Amino acid sequence: MLNPMMRFAVAACLVILPGCGRAEPPLVLADLDGGPVPVLPVTRTSVFVFIAPDCPISNRYAPEIARLRDRFSATTAFRVVYPGARVTAERARTHRAEYLKGTPAVLDPDLRLARATGARTTPEAVVLTPDRGMVYRGRIDDLFVDYGVQRPEPSTRDLQAAIDAALSGSAVPISRAPAVGCRISD
Repeated sequence: MLNPMMRFAVAACLVILPGCGRAEPPLVLADLDGGPVPVLPVTRTSVFVFIAPDCPISNRYAPEIARLRDRFSATTAFRVVYPGARVTAERARTHRAEYLKGTPAVLDPDLRLARATGARTTPEAVVLTPDRGMVYRGRIDDLFVDYGVQRPEPSTRDLQAAIDAALSGSAVPISRAPAVGCRISD
């Protein structure tokens, strides 16, 4: 049995503190044509790759993002996310047509999804599952060692490994891997 002080603490947690025992409201973003896209909570394994049209590393990863999209589109909700108010729908549509044709995309002008997931860099990927929440956040692979320093080929494909593990229900080998790229800003 809870004493009065414990009952107060539980009630405060459930009523006052955000995210403490209370479901957060759904997060709905807009696709590139202005249509609503519910992104949180996820109802199936979901992959969000944060990219920026003016980030050369994001653009360098376009073929790998498209490869992963093609590989996992039947089993995941796979989307690119254009964070920040500087990326208009028109600019995102132009960028997607040039680099990621056919890839589902959403705009995150207020950085609500970026903040909810902790994404801070483009390109940075997040993998979420309905039952385990966020299982991975980080780089797509280790091609870029640092800004301006890249390997001839990646030796680790972190995002692919994370998606494979999430879909099989097993533990993700690495849940966080620092992304190299451009800072996400308002």
